[in-house]
Amino acid sequence: MHPLLGIRIVTPAASGTQSDRPAPTETRRADFETQAAVFKALGHPVRLQIVRALEHGGRCVCELQALVGLDMSTVSRHLAQLRTAGVLASRRDGNQVVYSLRAPCALALMDCVSALSSGDEAAARVHCLATARSRLKDGGAR
Repeated sequence: MHPLLGIRIVTPAASGTQSDRPAPTETRRADFETQAAVFKALGHPVRLQIVRALEHGGRCVCELQALVGLDMSTVSRHLAQLRTAGVLASRRDGNQVVYSLRAPCALALMDCVSALSSGDEAAARVHCLATARSRLKDGGAR
């Protein structure tokens, strides 16, 4: 499994044949569509700001609204996209809805992209390797 993308990387068999490679299937296409939906959900600066704000724990919608400085309906739409893609989870706490990060690997991806955009490939590799090690410790859980 790729540590950031959550997809299985298939390599040719040791003999050099490709017979061990699985043929593309509808299931794999569905996986790619799901992954594309996550990347699309992360593809807006406000949504990235929300993900980063949830790095240390859940926050209510009113806190997130104050943080990003947008009206409630716009923030709610951004939150809905992130929740639908599986990046965020939500729970009701009295009259408030509290959002939390369901996919903390999104933070590692953001760190990796920041390192790459700053030209620091070594730092990007460190983020990727740290995520891979963490996943291995967790038994490869997603």
